[in-house]
Amino acid sequence: MGSSGSRPASAAAAAAGAEAVAYVAAEDADALECGVCFHPLKPPIFQCDEGHVVCSLCHYKLAPTGKCHVCGIATRNYHRCHAMERLLKSIRVSCPNAVHGCGARPAYYAQHDHCQTCPHAPCRCPGKDCNFLGLTEALLDHFTSAYGWPSTTKISAFETCCIRLPDGFNFILADCTEDDDHLTTTSSSCRTSSS
Repeated sequence: MGSSGSRPASAAAAAAGAEAVAYVAAEDADALECGVCFHPLKPPIFQCDEGHVVCSLCHYKLAPTGKCHVCGIATRNYHRCHAMERLLKSIRVSCPNAVHGCGARPAYYAQHDHCQTCPHAPCRCPGKDCNFLGLTEALLDHFTSAYGWPSTTKISAFETCCIRLPDGFNFILADCTEDDDHLTTTSSSCRTSSS
């Protein structure tokens, strides 16, 4: 009964441990950054013989020196640090746009990249002295209610349309979908007109 009897307890302990780890706060976020460029560490990660870690780009920059950037000890080569890579892959953070409905929990090192393309990121109104901030759909409603701007038109792929823009700041957002051949055409423009 030894090993088979202990498995459920081990599985339960592992599940409880995983749940507890989900709520760990990093007291020293610098420990998750490269000691040379100070960007978040992401795989592949390398370490010197003393355990000092660097990101991949800095590893290649430091390799010709033959010395660790921290301790200065001569090192033949930095070695991959698989344990740190696994740790970093397991650290998940909430998207800053969670308050706007984003449920993504990217890896710590991927948060910036996620934020650049997050569909829940709020949009600011380009109107002068307007402090509106909201999701794209709310911004389109805001354009209609606050400025009387028409907010949407729908055309099919490869069709053209004429849009008359009033004087002042004009904002166009094109949101395209993929066709059956997986071809997507997206264009957007933003311009100021005074004529």
